[in-house]
Amino acid sequence: VQTGMPRALQASFTGRGKNECCTPVFEAFFHCVDDQTSSSLVGMVHDVTANQKLAHYLGQIRQSEAKTIRALARVCEKRDPYTHGHQERVSDLAVAIAREVGLEERRIEGLALGARIHDIGKIYIPSEILNRPGRLTPAEYQIIKTHSEVGFEIVSDIDFPWPIQNIILQHHERMDGSGYPKGLKGEQIIPEARILAVADTVEAMSAHRPYRPAVGLMSAMNLIKLESGRLYDPEVVEACLKLFADGRLSDKRITQEPPKRWDARASEQRA
Repeated sequence: VQTGMPRALQASFTGRGKNECCTPVFEAFFHCVDDQTSSSLVGMVHDVTANQKLAHYLGQIRQSEAKTIRALARVCEKRDPYTHGHQERVSDLAVAIAREVGLEERRIEGLALGARIHDIGKIYIPSEILNRPGRLTPAEYQIIKTHSEVGFEIVSDIDFPWPIQNIILQHHERMDGSGYPKGLKGEQIIPEARILAVADTVEAMSAHRPYRPAVGLMSAMNLIKLESGRLYDPEVVEACLKLFADGRLSDKRITQEPPKRWDARASEQRA
């Protein structure tokens, strides 16, 4: 047994005055360990400190990323006030569905953020096309369809720890390959985008738009059920239907009027 404080611990816990950082309890303990043991303890102390600093810095980075997402969402919604809140509502619904299907919490975090800016590319679309009542011409629809690629390009240089870029790019892809912009099929579409596709459709049908009134939750449920397996992931559809059937989700924006006739393809023109 060594008398006095081992040298390694002296170096670690002093330096701003003799034994300044040592309590009597620590000092008594130090007298009972040799230099080899104390070196290991010092290494542990340094590792804990480094990990705490790393966690702090990572937390700051996460906060900055979330603030970036919120800023981009505000830009999009200021550009198109009729979609104000749309992305946030879609995000909330997508998160609920993702938890129901058992998506990892880390991926759900990325989905929540990606959903909040999934329509950021619409800032490129002229408002007279985006908000004009009535059905779009084929040429106008082609312009609308560019918004997922434009959104991808807007965030392409941001180094997110989640696939935010592909969530934006793929949210209009469909299971049978009939979506855009790449015509991806099935498992080629990332799970986050398959969840977002259902959430986006349901919310779009439930909310009033300048080019058509709200259609209703029942119509939205009927549509995704009808198109399950063809346009939408069956597991995602089942989870969404269950959430509403169980009363865990509701939509207070639903009109009490009878459901109106709904054109599934037309609904996706400006969803």
